[in-house]
Amino acid sequence: MPQHGIFFDADADCVGIMGKIPWEWNRKWTELLALSGTSLFLSVKPGLPAKEEEKELSDFLEIASRRHQPAKPMDWEETSCPSHWETEYGLKKYNWYQQTGFLFGDLWQ
Repeated sequence: MPQHGIFFDADADCVGIMGKIPWEWNRKWTELLALSGTSLFLSVKPGLPAKEEEKELSDFLEIASRRHQPAKPMDWEETSCPSHWETEYGLKKYNWYQQTGFLFGDLWQ
């Protein structure tokens, strides 16, 4: 992040909305990336998002278009999948795990 906005814009990742991952999970990821302070990229299968999901995506793109301080993972030393983030909009907590404990494990089988 020290070079973000100086030499290039960093991008945390791309949100893939292709139908395999339920919107509840993509919503969390999209929100965090929108608040991350990096560029937001979306790969959306045409016709897939419902109208309310399209509205949320539009809102996230609007948030991402504003310049803000980078989001900071607060629990990165305890986990490889940080769930506590400090953002300009306050502290955010994301639960990335299903009851099985696998992060999308059963979606790829």
